[in-house]
Amino acid sequence: MRVIGGRCACPVAPPHPPEAWRRYWPKRAVSRPPPPGEPTPISSVDYALRWHPAAYRALLIERAETLGVTYAQGTIDRIEPGEGDAIAAVGLAGQGMIPADLFLDCSGPQATLLAAHPRFAFTDWSSSLPKRHLYLGRPTAPVIALEDRVTLTGSGWITEIAGRDGRHVTLGTPAPLGQAEAEAMLAAPVLGAVALTPGRVSAPWIGNVVALGDAAARFEPLGPLHLDLAHRQLALLLEMLPGRDISPLERAEYNRRSGLMMEGVHEVLALHFAGIEAQRVFGARALPGQTGAVIDQFLRRGRIPFREELPLLGQEQSALLVALGWHPGLPPAARVPDTAAEAQARAAFEAEARAALAYAPPYGQWLARAV
Repeated sequence: MRVIGGRCACPVAPPHPPEAWRRYWPKRAVSRPPPPGEPTPISSVDYALRWHPAAYRALLIERAETLGVTYAQGTIDRIEPGEGDAIAAVGLAGQGMIPADLFLDCSGPQATLLAAHPRFAFTDWSSSLPKRHLYLGRPTAPVIALEDRVTLTGSGWITEIAGRDGRHVTLGTPAPLGQAEAEAMLAAPVLGAVALTPGRVSAPWIGNVVALGDAAARFEPLGPLHLDLAHRQLALLLEMLPGRDISPLERAEYNRRSGLMMEGVHEVLALHFAGIEAQRVFGARALPGQTGAVIDQFLRRGRIPFREELPLLGQEQSALLVALGWHPGLPPAARVPDTAAEAQARAAFEAEARAALAYAPPYGQWLARAV
């Protein structure tokens, strides 16, 4: 389980059984980045970052401008075709044309550049992910918390993201709700509503246009998968960064691996709708890709089959499956009990968890010192 916001002194999913790590989940959030190179009780605990979109965007613009990149804000109002599948330039309203050898489409779900290409095609995920009505709540008072929360209710999934700029909450339902009902579920005024058809572009790189993140795939914000996808696609593009002349092999390999990334997100999202409780809300749906095999192997053997370019680590997938209501089975080699070894492992795990909790101060206390 990856914890957003800092190091969390809490155990994670198997190899320890779910009841073990649940017992030592802290009643208060704790956090303390360990000194580099110095072993501490939480050195083995993974951590992640909570991204503040507006601050992150401003930082990227600032860094780009220090490298000599010109930043211009505006609406794309025309596209000038180039040779073959390429485009030669894009026009910003009132600012003229911008020529380039390679264009990155980060325009969000509308995919302004890629969707205008004659070869653009969209792969619909509606057979396995329900079409959704998303309600965005107005941010409320600041919340100091390490964890984000994703909760299944009788109306749909609610996602809550904590932050110093407020609690950001989203509700995704299978059918439209009235404003009063939506605001009651959000515990906040409705800031906006979106009808979402989930899916992805069939080829995120066409000609000299590459779509990243939301411009490449549209899906509900169940977890921090949107920005993660954009980061991984960008890392892949940097790995294969073309020269002035783009090789068809580079483009084909990028489309293959980027497609695997998007389908990995598809499978992780499908797990949220495959459980019994979710099916009561959204109905039964087809399982995409290897999702059925993952559930089967987890239930029978407690293992997660390997797939390329997934957004989650194996332990994270195990924790997600447990949280969604599935219980891991045991592989044949582990079905013969070794009570002495099991008791020893539990005692060691308990000592490790208690030491970690004692080492890290409350998150709010640490944050007050750090900012």
